[in-house]
Amino acid sequence: MVLDVSQISVISVGIIAIVALLVGLVLSRLGFASSVGFIIAGVLLGPLGLGLLQPGEGLAEVFGEIGLLILLFYLGLELSVESFKKTGSVALVMVFVESVVAFATGFAISKFFGFTDLQALVVGAMLPFASTAIVVKFLMDNNIMDWFESKIAISSLVIEDFVAILMLVALSSISAAKSLNVLVLNALFFVVAMFFVVRKVSKHALALLDKLGHSDKMALYAIGVGIVVGYFGELLGISSALGAYFAGFALAETKYGERIKKELGLFREFFILFFFVSFGVTVTMPSSPSMYWLLGALVVAYIVSKVIAYGIFGTALGFKPKAAMTTGLLMVCI
Repeated sequence: MVLDVSQISVISVGIIAIVALLVGLVLSRLGFASSVGFIIAGVLLGPLGLGLLQPGEGLAEVFGEIGLLILLFYLGLELSVESFKKTGSVALVMVFVESVVAFATGFAISKFFGFTDLQALVVGAMLPFASTAIVVKFLMDNNIMDWFESKIAISSLVIEDFVAILMLVALSSISAAKSLNVLVLNALFFVVAMFFVVRKVSKHALALLDKLGHSDKMALYAIGVGIVVGYFGELLGISSALGAYFAGFALAETKYGERIKKELGLFREFFILFFFVSFGVTVTMPSSPSMYWLLGALVVAYIVSKVIAYGIFGTALGFKPKAAMTTGLLMVCI
């Protein structure tokens, strides 16, 4: 019997799931987040390891993209407008502080290592942003999404995502010679329109499912909406993941938001595993020894910016020192 390419892809899904699960369990026992184990599994299965997976190929890549969409969609569900109002203003101040510190140090370090002004600008601009995927997965794994510190961290991630939209469209306009004004308008229009349209339509669609006795299909509807909105976001030059996030944010404002969030569990965990594995597959090693020093310096600068913003300024804004430092540590994931 000869296996065709499609059969091999299907078999690889099972192999990836088992390997990632085993490595994730081992890392969890050692005190690390399971997502770190999934990434390592991707490295082991990718070009740096056994070579069974290649970046951008196979069902694993498709499942990984779906995983990112579902993760950002879940984050949108987690933070309603009301809860954001309670922590958003404080988070805004701390995100501003960390962005200024991280940008300045990232730019200076890049220049020290011989980067051009434009290259240093890009590194400095990207350095402030925490890894939303890692932070949220860590909070879920440890069942601490309801902590006050976690709410501050999530609010900070939301603000960073808004800033990231503007940053991405700005960089896109530079690299592709596109009109920055058009891209910014597209981004702002998309954010506002998707929030109100998805909330309005979903309110009636979910109520209809409930009335017809198909309330168990709400999670499937939610996933479909998240993916479709993500696709439209990509058409407008915005990342599909951020589109899915705003779809979740809109659905959180319906009375079925909490129910959908609970029912997403199995889908979320399955596809998120593939997201982290596919990320691990793309890992490459720096070609120059000096790059290790650069990476080390940038990581230190990143951590310092978080400690200053959340540890010092958080305390100045009225946080207890322990709560301020805990929030900073939650945001260290990069």
